[in-house]
Amino acid sequence: DRHGLVERRGRVRRRAQGTPLSLGQRPNELWCTDYKGEFLLGNRQYCYPLTVTDHASRFLLTCEALSSTREDYAFTVFERLFQERGLPAGIRSDNGVPFASAHALFHLSKLAVWWLRLGIAIERIKPGHPQQNAYASHCTSFEHCDTIEAKAWRRHSLTPWAFLGISRPTGSYKCSGLSV
Repeated sequence: DRHGLVERRGRVRRRAQGTPLSLGQRPNELWCTDYKGEFLLGNRQYCYPLTVTDHASRFLLTCEALSSTREDYAFTVFERLFQERGLPAGIRSDNGVPFASAHALFHLSKLAVWWLRLGIAIERIKPGHPQQNAYASHCTSFEHCDTIEAKAWRRHSLTPWAFLGISRPTGSYKCSGLSV
């Protein structure tokens, strides 16, 4: 501190923050993406399931079992998905790899920059708030969820969509008219 003449500065650390979140009320207006964690397989290798869902219809667009969360694997999945389904208006993700980069300008990963170049808006949830990316973060099969909704529809013998008062995802989702 040099007799009060020099101030010690702490390292400025910019933490990831969430962005404003849209409602995504029409198919392809907003896609949600997330990794479902890691699972050890019988061959002693890890599996990282990457899921992408349509926010409005809750339609599961893809669920890919990847061997890593590396960007190049995610690029391949999204390239194929954009060719098959078209481009969404926006993509919502968490702040983890490969969707964001803690060390890059504005936390933009190569994947996020590619999305921006394609004209796709990026939405990020607040760290520690997975419920903001709800449809991607919930498990995709209600039989394996222990949520209140899943227990209630089992008790009343309803499909999860009927219980929630929405149509089946396959009935309300349509491919995007925007192409790569």
